[in-house]
Amino acid sequence: MFLLLMTVVFGLATAPADASEMGNLALSMTVREFILIQSHPSLEPTDELTIEGWIKPLETRTTGRIFHKRDGGEGNGYSMLWNYRLDGSASAELRCDRLYVAKDPAPNEIYLGKWHHFAMTARVGGNLVFYIDGRRVSQATAPSCFQHSGQLFFSATSALGEEGFAGTLDEFRFWNVERSGEEIARDRFKVLENAPGLVSVWHFDGNARDSVGQNHPSQSRGKYVASEAPLTFSVEPDQADWRGGEFVELSGYFSGLKKPPIVLFGSTASPSVSVLDDRTVRAQVPPASKPGLVVSVAVKVPGLDAINADSFTYTPQISASEELTPGAWMRVDFRMSPPATVVVFLGHRGVPPVTYGGYDWKLGLDPIGPLFCHQFIRERAGSFEVPIPDDDRLVGQEFALQGLVGDFDGVNASFTNCIDVKIR
Repeated sequence: MFLLLMTVVFGLATAPADASEMGNLALSMTVREFILIQSHPSLEPTDELTIEGWIKPLETRTTGRIFHKRDGGEGNGYSMLWNYRLDGSASAELRCDRLYVAKDPAPNEIYLGKWHHFAMTARVGGNLVFYIDGRRVSQATAPSCFQHSGQLFFSATSALGEEGFAGTLDEFRFWNVERSGEEIARDRFKVLENAPGLVSVWHFDGNARDSVGQNHPSQSRGKYVASEAPLTFSVEPDQADWRGGEFVELSGYFSGLKKPPIVLFGSTASPSVSVLDDRTVRAQVPPASKPGLVVSVAVKVPGLDAINADSFTYTPQISASEELTPGAWMRVDFRMSPPATVVVFLGHRGVPPVTYGGYDWKLGLDPIGPLFCHQFIRERAGSFEVPIPDDDRLVGQEFALQGLVGDFDGVNASFTNCIDVKIR
């Protein structure tokens, strides 16, 4: 059967063609409740910082200090407000002799009643940046110095509570580095306890102790409630055939689900979902429009969206370096269902995709010819090398690369995604 497959393939070449585990509690606070953490040098960086966490706000009528470390609220330091000067918008703030503010232009009422990830980053002489749900919403010039005063409070500064935050807090982290927007967006769904620059983590899983450092509270008021904070889950396996139909298991914390949630692969809902236990959801993979797609997996229930931090891949998929030289060997990375036979084509785009025989998907290029055949792929993911013709006339030209993947006996086959490469 393999010889039959190869005969068809070489004839084809001349044809035209186209978690991590999450805790189950969070800290619910009224405007009169607070967490007090004593001043410590580790909470007073001199060059850069990042502070982030999940909040579920319940009202907008107070200033709502989410956290602040500024003596009397007016001293030098940092803070994040839910309702900046009662104008209906959230803000991240730094003070060093004067106040620097990055304010969300959207009204804060759009965040009420649901979990959202808030983060602020800053670097001396750089920028103060405010992120919500992994997206940069505001940026301001940062001060040329970091100076600090006072103790660190979550919510109010005392039981008087005039400026306290009303809502729920979960998974707050303090860093002595300026994290990038990509890092914040990627890691906001993860439980982290070991990363460069990570100073303190407050999980709020039944207490307010710092699980990484020594910044434990001296006073703690509030009530611990079941958490629906949208932290990540893992998906196993993390790939499926583009036609779908396989079942995968989502492992995380799904306590309290009274019925199966909606599970999305990209924007497509799973046709079959079941809850196995409070840490496992089973979902059937829906079909994709083509092989090689990379999507996120999300779980949606009332009040929360949980998203897998890693990517889910529809196979077969190939990827390679975008720039190559004549006579070089090109590394091709693959993901597919083993065992498999692979033929790789180099050709030109600009022709309509063509269907061949009973093969899945279509050939999306006009092939120069098959470059390589690897008969014994037995892994779900790996790489092999493909020789590029040693011809200087190829320099400056752009080509497309596509694979044809057949099962071990050659009965079934599918084209992969098509990628672009340039000879330089």
